[in-house]
Amino acid sequence: MFNHLISYFARARFYSAGPLFAALFGFSAGIAFADVPSSLEAARQLVLTKNPNAAARILDLAAAEKDPSARAAVVAVLGNLAAGRIAPIDLEPFVSDAEPLVRLEAVQVLGKLGGAKAARRLEAVLRLDVNAGVRLAAAFWLGGIKDPDSAKPLGDALAADADANVRAGSAHGLRRMAASRARTQLRRGDKERHPGVKKALGLK
Repeated sequence: MFNHLISYFARARFYSAGPLFAALFGFSAGIAFADVPSSLEAARQLVLTKNPNAAARILDLAAAEKDPSARAAVVAVLGNLAAGRIAPIDLEPFVSDAEPLVRLEAVQVLGKLGGAKAARRLEAVLRLDVNAGVRLAAAFWLGGIKDPDSAKPLGDALAADADANVRAGSAHGLRRMAASRARTQLRRGDKERHPGVKKALGLK
């Protein structure tokens, strides 16, 4: 069901400007470093050793990291922490980061955290982020969290986002929710003409 959407991610690459279509799954693992940044190695060790202060220290490492790729990789490590070790508000500096790569990783961590607070922040990303790939990631994770209150924001993106990949991702998010409100919002795509979005909607 999701193969064609995932294919967007698989064939994606980052650009310094314009739409961002990036792999959502294990992205940071694919960042190539000639030498592993000390911040990333330190973050990994904090998780491996189950340090009780790991969350705060990894957040500090990410905030201090100047290289965007390394900062994104450190943020991604936060997704490996046990539930309850980090709150959505802790990720705010990275959800608002100037670099799309960092924002993408922060969105993924929010999605893994789940819950209403994470969903509200992801809805804001879906509505406001200037980068299509980051919005697409937000739509994907909102579908996974399955908060019924996210149906309307996903429906808004399905109806009005300028990027077809984001509209398709929003359709998938709604279909994953399978709530009555989600089904209502899916009807907002009935006049969609883009073949990829129509496929995501289950239309011919």
